[in-house]
Amino acid sequence: MRLTEKRAIKESKPLWAFLAKTGKLKEDWPEWDEASNESDYYVFDGKEITAGCFLCEYSNRQGKWACDACPYYQEFEYCYNEGASFRLWSIAETKKDRKKYAQEFLDQLNQL
Repeated sequence: MRLTEKRAIKESKPLWAFLAKTGKLKEDWPEWDEASNESDYYVFDGKEITAGCFLCEYSNRQGKWACDACPYYQEFEYCYNEGASFRLWSIAETKKDRKKYAQEFLDQLNQL
């Protein structure tokens, strides 16, 4: 899917708002056309989305090292750094913790 930086951020927000509200996983987002919890396979609006992340999809299409063009990376550094909201969300074992870290990530998206 061809995304502008602005659209990648815009499309990310409803996903992360859902995750912050429900504590569910990315594959549970009802807006996906298809999603697999077996792999990083997600389809939105008929197009595959890298890792279920609109920011990754945007960044990977820019022809640079994967994260260089990512607006999150540019503002907050690598999303999987120790202590980063996304990383904490991805390893959280309870809905309560997933909600907390998804909200933190969403708050960061709102700063972009």
